[in-house]
Parts: sequence; structure tokens; C-alpha cells
Amino acid sequence: MAAVGRRLHQRFDATAGPEEVDRALDEAIHRFDGSRIRAFVPILAERIATDSLRTGPGPDLRGPVAPDGLPDSI
Repeated sequence: MAAVGRRLHQRFDATAGPEEVDRALDEAIHRFDGSRIRAFVPILAERIATDSLRTGPGPDLRGPVAPDGLPDSI
């Protein structure tokens, strides 16, 4: 897993920052918590983290927010 981290940092530190790279990799690894077969976790986690770092954060699906900070639907 250390090699995966090094590769991701080499590719994305300049654009996403080291903290974001660490976060993306941690989230990707934890997707496989409890999985019985662990042999492919490094390659899958690297692909997931790479996709996350390439695309950035996803859209905010919570809906519009009113000026008071509460969702409009409340």
C-alpha cells in the first residue's frame, strides 16, 4: 500500500495537495473494510482514489440552502 501512496502523491500532490491525496486513498481503502478477499485491494483503491482526485468532489446533493444555512425543504 505504501507504493500506491507514493504513486498517488507523485501524480496529484501538485494539483490536489498531499492532504487530499491521503484522504482520497484512505476513503478508497476503507471501502473494502470487511472484504474477505484482500489481494486486489491495493489496485482497486488506487483506481478509486485516482478517479476521485481527477474529478474532484462530487455535486452537493443536499439541495439548495437558505440564507440561514438550513435546507429550503425544511
